[in-house]
Amino acid sequence: MPAEAAARRALEVYLHAWQQGHHADEVPNTSPRVIGGDSLHAAGRKLEGFTVVGPAPGDAPRCFAVRLKLNGPAEELRERYVVVGLDPIWVFRYPDYEMLMHWEHAMPAKK
Repeated sequence: MPAEAAARRALEVYLHAWQQGHHADEVPNTSPRVIGGDSLHAAGRKLEGFTVVGPAPGDAPRCFAVRLKLNGPAEELRERYVVVGLDPIWVFRYPDYEMLMHWEHAMPAKK
């Protein structure tokens, strides 16, 4: 489990990369490596801005409350993010982390 300061830094690096338009899961040029698992980001939503509010309760080692300003469509969300690992450091949106911990995944729509 990363220290709280390292976990917060990794979360901010991940969210900043998303805000800058970076689309891959791994944030380039990070040491330790930072990798995201976020279905909002994967769906192509544009991040206009974010605020890391601070540590939050959750069934995970390091949880943070985050306010996201998304575009396409415009929306402001309050989310929790989980940060785990040392190298790489993984950043998950809490619902995505819960699905992973239960070996679940989102089911694609039937054609």
